[in-house]
Amino acid sequence: MQKDLKDNKEIMPEDHLPINGVLKNGFSYYLKPTCKTDQIELNLIVKAGSNQEKENQFAMAHFMEHMVLKAGKHINLKMRYESDIFREAKINPKSFTAKTELSYTSFKVTIPNNPKALSAIFLFYSDILYDLEFKQEYINSERSPFIDEHDRKGSGTSTAYLDDIVERKLKGSSSIPEDFNEYIWNIDREPLIDFYNEWYLPENTSLIITGNIGDISQLETKIKHRFSRDSENNITSKTDEIKNFYASSPFLLY
Repeated sequence: MQKDLKDNKEIMPEDHLPINGVLKNGFSYYLKPTCKTDQIELNLIVKAGSNQEKENQFAMAHFMEHMVLKAGKHINLKMRYESDIFREAKINPKSFTAKTELSYTSFKVTIPNNPKALSAIFLFYSDILYDLEFKQEYINSERSPFIDEHDRKGSGTSTAYLDDIVERKLKGSSSIPEDFNEYIWNIDREPLIDFYNEWYLPENTSLIITGNIGDISQLETKIKHRFSRDSENNITSKTDEIKNFYASSPFLLY
């Protein structure tokens, strides 16, 4: 039985029914005001995970999660401990979390309720969709941390990772690397960019905001201002394919 976004408690905390909207470019948002906290939680959901990887894109969804956190043109997580932007906005450097699952990737942050913090995170999210710099040096610098996380956190035994391996084996896939570390050290830039161009699109992305929101109308205006751009990715729209995929998934993310 399918579940709507508002029924998925892992993604959408239970409280009031969400206020939702869709911009002309397909970018969707869900707002849930609550008086239970004086903070605001934001979660950018890209509806693409390891299930969307092609044969030559093994682990690209997770690696992309790492890349977008450091490759933003204006704001990135490298700035957390040293940037005046984060200090003045009073954003806790440890408040960021990101994860990749089979069918989605999420970028979550909890911030204090102040305009500077909201503007900084909106710019951070906007960079993820519109202004990433896929420099080879960024890709190279992420290989070792990615392998370390895989070893340290047991990514090789996580549910999502094992489910992906099982699915690929059932399909007779030949893309599962025998040596994971060697594979990551030799990931090419092109399939990574292809994965990004195909899935990191406004129409394939939802923004969820919960907490002490305040003026809903003003927040919606800010969302429209920041996220109304059309994607510059040179690719045919994936709207129908995206909707068909999620229509057959355990829960919907739009």
